[in-house]
Amino acid sequence: MEEHTNFYDAASLKDGFSGNRKYLKGFLAKMELIFQLHSEHFQHDEDKVFYIITRLYGNAMNWAASLIENRDPCLRNYQSFISKIKAFYGNIDATFIANQKLRILKQKHLGEINNYIMEFNKYADDSSWNEPAKMDAFLAGLHDQIATRI
Repeated sequence: MEEHTNFYDAASLKDGFSGNRKYLKGFLAKMELIFQLHSEHFQHDEDKVFYIITRLYGNAMNWAASLIENRDPCLRNYQSFISKIKAFYGNIDATFIANQKLRILKQKHLGEINNYIMEFNKYADDSSWNEPAKMDAFLAGLHDQIATRI
């Protein structure tokens, strides 16, 4: 007898997103895990976007409904959709703080590279910076003895 796992049950609607800013990061992390665990079902950007939309309710679903009604191009591009939902529902204060922290973060001691990397990634995830800007900030914050080797 063939065992069948319904990946749609992996994240029930109670684990959906209603528009409360403080839960967006966790919600998107859950979605990303589902996409990785069931990659055979999410091979195209549209599959991911549409699945996320099925997990929205309340104000967030109303927001998504307007994207659907207007045939917004972000519905066909996963990264564009994620950027749009983060811009609308992301924690604005957290983004501002993360940007500020990245500007001043430094690796203080030579042997603490792992701590620096973890701290940097924590803020980079919440920042509004693009990848080249993050890379510049990372390199600028490295201890001088490491930075000169790169």
